[in-house]
Amino acid sequence: LVQSLARRKIQQEKYEDFCWAASTIQFWYRRKKQEELVKLDYIWDVIVAQSAARRWLAKRRVMEIHCITIQSAWRMFVCKSDFSFTIIDITLVQTKVRQWLGPRRAHE
Repeated sequence: LVQSLARRKIQQEKYEDFCWAASTIQFWYRRKKQEELVKLDYIWDVIVAQSAARRWLAKRRVMEIHCITIQSAWRMFVCKSDFSFTIIDITLVQTKVRQWLGPRRAHE
């Protein structure tokens, strides 16, 4: 009977030690997993932020290209218009000069 009680006490202490060890291992395992999850969340947040920044920069570059294209087309239109008006002005001046010179040359 005494031997049985002693064995029971020893087994109960071993069981309690085993439970304490298992709880400690689970605690540290869960803590490590939680740290990894937090780290993964942080990494995911960084990836999302980088993706948004890259998308914004790409849109900005596209907008700059479109703006440059529009500016180029507008400048080309202005230059062609100025050239056309200059040609018309020159033609009008030449016409007036020829009209003025025409009668003078005929009298010579």
